[in-house]
Amino acid sequence: MIQSEYGLAQSVRLNKTEVKVRVETAFADLEEVKKPISVFASAHLISVTPNGESVNAKAKVTFTFVYLSEDGYKKAVLDADASADILSKDCTVSVRASDVKLVMQNGYNAVCNLIFVGESRAISQKNVLIGGENLFVKKVEEKCDVYYGNKFGQQTVSEEFEVDFTIGEVLYYGATPYLTSVTSGLGRIILEGEILLTVKALPFSENNDIVKESKVIPFRYELECDDCLSDMRSFAKVEVLSTNVKIYADEGRQKSSINADITLSFSGCSVGEENVGVVLDAYSKLYDCEVVTEKIAFRTFKEQKRFKEKVVGSGCVAPLGGRILSTLGESVTVLSVKKVEERYTVEGFIKTDVIFKNADNGITSMPCETPFAFEFVEDGDVDLVNVKLTELVARIKNGEVEIEGYLRVCYNAYNIAERSCAVEVNEIGERKNLGGAISVCIAKKNDDLWEVAKTLGATEEEIERFNPDLEFPLQKEERIILYKQKI
Repeated sequence: MIQSEYGLAQSVRLNKTEVKVRVETAFADLEEVKKPISVFASAHLISVTPNGESVNAKAKVTFTFVYLSEDGYKKAVLDADASADILSKDCTVSVRASDVKLVMQNGYNAVCNLIFVGESRAISQKNVLIGGENLFVKKVEEKCDVYYGNKFGQQTVSEEFEVDFTIGEVLYYGATPYLTSVTSGLGRIILEGEILLTVKALPFSENNDIVKESKVIPFRYELECDDCLSDMRSFAKVEVLSTNVKIYADEGRQKSSINADITLSFSGCSVGEENVGVVLDAYSKLYDCEVVTEKIAFRTFKEQKRFKEKVVGSGCVAPLGGRILSTLGESVTVLSVKKVEERYTVEGFIKTDVIFKNADNGITSMPCETPFAFEFVEDGDVDLVNVKLTELVARIKNGEVEIEGYLRVCYNAYNIAERSCAVEVNEIGERKNLGGAISVCIAKKNDDLWEVAKTLGATEEEIERFNPDLEFPLQKEERIILYKQKI
């Protein structure tokens, strides 16, 4: 009797789950608003609490409303809380604000969609034949991933620098972090990256110009992971939890110092590997067998890849005779990631409010949106494509506002190996005894040693012993002899 043995072959895919929550709040006591300029929002997580097969995520969104009053530019800041249940167990959560707008209804109301994103591992498992008693098997070793994580950490990065003007009013500040490398170490995942800190402010002057100052701040963080070894592969992500900026103006020196404290949250995972022996085919010397096979894709993590992309497009018609003062509320939205063969296309749009000084020295603000599409090539599979807008330039060209955006793109790349594996073997009955002391078969061109042995119900060693002059795979049709008793 055949006694077959089975094991598990598994493949891991990272899934993304998004939950959209509408957030609306009212700015009170803003009677001094002469003209709205821009409203934008930032969001960060407060807590993530497991709840059975889901997690409950709570977040805070901060709205900033910039407007013109009789005294010039002013801003109002308002916080709102939101929460969402994400139907994904053991996931990492991030949050972002999108579709931010100002609604004038009994005052000024700020509205946005808060997008909660949960990322988790989905493990698919399949029973496969790995061996058995009274069975000869054709076996190969396949690599399967073993994931160690997710691991979490936080770090506050501080920076102080001077600018060559005295700041009167800060209209906006924000930080965009991105990773430049993720490597595996002994017991740790090593993350290196940069933060683009941007401050948009009004100097002490009469011309209402908005000045932008940017600073690139490097960081390094070691995420503890006891199972991590230096030869493993790792991936990670970084998000901003909070950004605090303090301005100290020195009118005597006509300079200002900017102190920034940026708290980052990190999550990461190290990936090891194990070899799984899977059976491609099987037979028995004693029994006729039926082998059931299925194509199984072995998906293994290759590396986390990063690249920069510049996109340029027309956003809106520029007012006649105007010049651009600044932009506020820059954001990037990815609509789709499509694959055709080995080429991936990312489509989305960049959005901002463009502030103009008109020919009559008046101030106009216009929403500006430009679509983009870019491609990259990957010979396997990808997931978790993440796009961050790190810099934006607006200029007037041929009567339109041209938007030039600089994107940081990150994604996970995978190898795919597809095998036709034995998933079941059924015993049909005893193998027919062909009788006689000698068995002969006519093997076809390109037959390998396994196929000949299976046909004759012998071992590969027996075939080679009695047919020492043959080379496999066969170059032509051959007569194969098997002696069943000593001669």
